[in-house]
Amino acid sequence: MSVGAKPSMKNGILLVNKPEGVSSARVVDQVKKIFQVKKAGHTGTLDPFATGLLPVALGQATRLSRFFLGSAKQYRAVVTLGVETDTLDKTGKVLSRAGADQLAAIQPEEVQQVVAGFAGVQQQVAPSFSALKHQGQPLYKLARQGKMIKKPPRTIEIHAIRVTAMTLPEFEITVHCSGGTYIRSLAHDMGRLLGCGAHLSGLCRTGVSQFTLDRAHDLDMLQTCDRQTAASHIIPNYCCVFAL
Repeated sequence: MSVGAKPSMKNGILLVNKPEGVSSARVVDQVKKIFQVKKAGHTGTLDPFATGLLPVALGQATRLSRFFLGSAKQYRAVVTLGVETDTLDKTGKVLSRAGADQLAAIQPEEVQQVVAGFAGVQQQVAPSFSALKHQGQPLYKLARQGKMIKKPPRTIEIHAIRVTAMTLPEFEITVHCSGGTYIRSLAHDMGRLLGCGAHLSGLCRTGVSQFTLDRAHDLDMLQTCDRQTAASHIIPNYCCVFAL
């Protein structure tokens, strides 16, 4: 590229604030239409019920996607005690419910202690309803057929975790973790340690590598603004490298 030339606005990372109820793949399709590009992909899926930061790579920047997949993530999550589901989140089929007396016995100090205990390097079992593959098939597709496959535990690291709000049986946490960490599994494991079961009832991703949610753009805005304005929100390839 010659000195003074502008980088292509069809190559780079677009930070999208994914709304609830939309799949990550659907967001990518919408971005493709907005910018009229053939090549695009997200850098780490968010479940349809989750919201927050979804970096979408355009054009040549898709080569960087794999680096963002393994990068650190930050989340704000809501955990609901007393109910376990097959998906480990609010979208799943209820498998068990704790009794009212059992829930009433849980003290805020106990929740704080359990949450704090998840900091550090540990082994985590991914949900059976996940995009991980078994013999070439995504686990969630097998789970929908009644085949609940459990993959071997994987090493993850929780860099920081804390309770930010609590109105039992719900509490909110913030998590800074390694790539590949399932917050649904965290919620499930917390419930097991507290002896009452739990599921993830809310999730917002607030950070991916050095990118933060406050820099993300709503799909509605991108769809209604002119193309030049929309293109101005794309982070060029060379800037994305420094974020890794």
